[in-house]
Amino acid sequence: MNLFKRKRKPKQVKQLRAKDLQFAFTDTDGVSYYHVNAQLGIGLDHYTKAMEFTMWMSAGMTATELHSLIDVGEQANENLHAGKKGNLATIGWVFREMRLRANMVIHTELLYNFIACYYIREDEPLSEWIESIHNEKVEAFKKTVKERTAYEFFQLPELINLTGISNMSPQEWNEHWNASIREQTNLQRKVDYLRSELASAKDMKTSKKA
Repeated sequence: MNLFKRKRKPKQVKQLRAKDLQFAFTDTDGVSYYHVNAQLGIGLDHYTKAMEFTMWMSAGMTATELHSLIDVGEQANENLHAGKKGNLATIGWVFREMRLRANMVIHTELLYNFIACYYIREDEPLSEWIESIHNEKVEAFKKTVKERTAYEFFQLPELINLTGISNMSPQEWNEHWNASIREQTNLQRKVDYLRSELASAKDMKTSKKA
């Protein structure tokens, strides 16, 4: 028996790169993006994030928007128990807003984030979800849409069974797209206003007790 027999080197496993995938498109800055085919599938981290954004699309709001609504509702509830009038209406508005947004057909911010999970940038690792790269991709997609059209950009296979948007005409898409942007802007303005009003009411109550 040869005690000095060489051990076989472990077989090298090829590390897949973005350029090993199917080319999809370039953004307005000339950066290339690649599509993950069905056989390979996206990495677990990317898939998990995609499912997270799908969940938020069902709710019709981002995590930030939900937390903002909860903050307003909690502050209004505190003011209500402190004897300040008008807060019951604010609490009712929070619940109505949550219900209405669940029926939103398109949420532009969430669509950008969802697609960014499936399209891999030329310098992005497949096996790891890197938040900074993800955020940069979202901004690049927004810039690309400004120079092209949202309808053209989002005709992607990952969206075929998502909220029926693949069956929309360009006119229907634009209507829902613009409505989504409008609703997001209005929500932020309303939340900022209510936060200011609720904080002022709380400070006034505290001052009187002092």
